[in-house]
Amino acid sequence: MEKNDYLKSIKKYKMSCVKAVCLRFTGDVAEFSIESNTIEETLSTKLLPKSVKRTQGNGSLSCRCEYPMEDMTVSVYAWNDGEAGDENKHDLPPPIDNELYFGNVYLLGHIGNKMVDLTKSDYDSLINKYFEGFDDIGSEDSWSEEESVASDDSIHDFIVDG
Repeated sequence: MEKNDYLKSIKKYKMSCVKAVCLRFTGDVAEFSIESNTIEETLSTKLLPKSVKRTQGNGSLSCRCEYPMEDMTVSVYAWNDGEAGDENKHDLPPPIDNELYFGNVYLLGHIGNKMVDLTKSDYDSLINKYFEGFDDIGSEDSWSEEESVASDDSIHDFIVDG
């Protein structure tokens, strides 16, 4: 292969990759590159880099849900079967908020059937949009002046002096 052909093939390869997001089963979020392709019902693990396919479920990696965003659609690919201990720790927005997935979960952005870049920032925007209205437990754990506890409040019955 001549040098120019080699450089063209590298340039073509770089142009044909898009960014995607991996929700690791441990709870971490990672961004990775995947060869640009058309969106299908199942995702071949052969397309995923080793860095994000360490933990997998059983069966096929299928599209479980699509979330419309302003400028793209986000498809969620996951396994719904797997080994105990490999349950994915991420909370996903409705309508799949009560589903249990195994291994890593992959999010791909697309316009129509053509894959486009999806970044961690896009994922954060998706979570904010679809979890809007849900309160974070513990987000306001401090007492205001209006919420002071009276000395004769029954809550003091549970406090044991040591």
